[in-house]
Amino acid sequence: MENTRTNFRIIHLALSILTLVLWAGTLHADFSLERKFSLFIIAGARQPAFNPGWQPWVISPAFSMGAGIGLNERLMLTGEFEFGKVYNDTVSNSIYKIGRENADRYWQINTIKTRLKYHFTGESKFVPYLASGIGLSFWSIKFTADDEAVQVRDGNGDIVDYSATEFLLSGGLGCEWFVRENISVSVDACLNYLTGIGADFSDSVQDFRSRAYGDLKFGVSLYFPLEKGEVSISYEEPEGSDTAEEQLLEEDSDLDGVPDAVDLCPDTPPEAGELVDEHGCPLDSDEDGLPDYRDSCPDIFAEITLDSTGCPPDSDRDNVPDQIDRCSNTPPGYPVDDSGCAILDSIFFSRTMHVDFSESGRGIDFRSLRTLDNIAMAMRDFPDVDVVVKAYTDNTLSLEESKKRAELEAIKIKSYLVERRVEEGRIRAVGMGATDFIDTNTSAEGRANNRRIVIEFRY
Repeated sequence: MENTRTNFRIIHLALSILTLVLWAGTLHADFSLERKFSLFIIAGARQPAFNPGWQPWVISPAFSMGAGIGLNERLMLTGEFEFGKVYNDTVSNSIYKIGRENADRYWQINTIKTRLKYHFTGESKFVPYLASGIGLSFWSIKFTADDEAVQVRDGNGDIVDYSATEFLLSGGLGCEWFVRENISVSVDACLNYLTGIGADFSDSVQDFRSRAYGDLKFGVSLYFPLEKGEVSISYEEPEGSDTAEEQLLEEDSDLDGVPDAVDLCPDTPPEAGELVDEHGCPLDSDEDGLPDYRDSCPDIFAEITLDSTGCPPDSDRDNVPDQIDRCSNTPPGYPVDDSGCAILDSIFFSRTMHVDFSESGRGIDFRSLRTLDNIAMAMRDFPDVDVVVKAYTDNTLSLEESKKRAELEAIKIKSYLVERRVEEGRIRAVGMGATDFIDTNTSAEGRANNRRIVIEFRY
């Protein structure tokens, strides 16, 4: 499954960085954070995760700054502010993407959070750490064309802006390298999980949205003593040398973390890393005959038919294995339910577009064209879905004249969809005219709101 693979890549990256930061150096270091104050700035890349549907978010830059105070020799409490935009590439066929030229919307994420960082005993000038914390994420999703908010339905079925102030949990790891006694550069890998607290949306929206985002950042920190001394890092040569017996016990030919003296698989390939058991043999967590270091789905057990990568086949790439997929030819990129069938309510929901009906008006604007293009593409993918185009006017014309005028506008929309290869027999154009007003007709703004196209679907 694509998302399982994505989540495994995130976990594998975190394990790799953890291995790196715990390994650094061979000399003893005397490191203490007690009664120290720090300021830091960080920049890097952000990628959403834990989204059950196909959402090709572009890997985008993210930034943060903050301050910390040492609670004891190893613990530091930080306060941080993060900000960044993640763009949604509507035509990408990959979960990873760089470049936002095809993005039609973006996810603005601003976060305040506090983290507790535990620094391990540093070896040489490298000091690894683990971090966890909580915070609030102030986020919104908007269209790139005009910065207007995307609208969805909330838990009560009302249309609202796609934004929230949401409680999050944060976990991560990293390493600091002290280039001076009070200056360090760092690498920090962090996963922020959106708990849903503070985000009130309909079930279809909740089921489809990204529930987390991961950051990989690089930063610079300055340390200041609160009373005495500075961040202390001193180096001492090791006392004495290892005996021959100790050297024998420490030899590890295949570099898997298990000494040769007790390694039953001394020729483990280097790419296995430390994904081995206590005997030094490659792990196979799901017992499918494919070792974990080659298995893209290490938690899928062997009773399910697997492909060469250790994952169950998924012909239509909808994250539902073929063995239980009732709709095995679902077009890519659409949300599906547990049985692998498209959730049509999440795809074909009513759209409203405000257009200029006057003879000298601009007609269909760029944003409306993008909406119609998306509708046409979806209708080509789902040939059993029909559409009704309803055109409404203000009260400046009589009811009979307004219906004729509105029908002409509805036919324009129909013609555009036909040009986009939607069968004409699946489209019905209706001139509603001066009825069902949604705003006042006593002002220009109100009349403009009443002049609208409503697109409804039948399936």
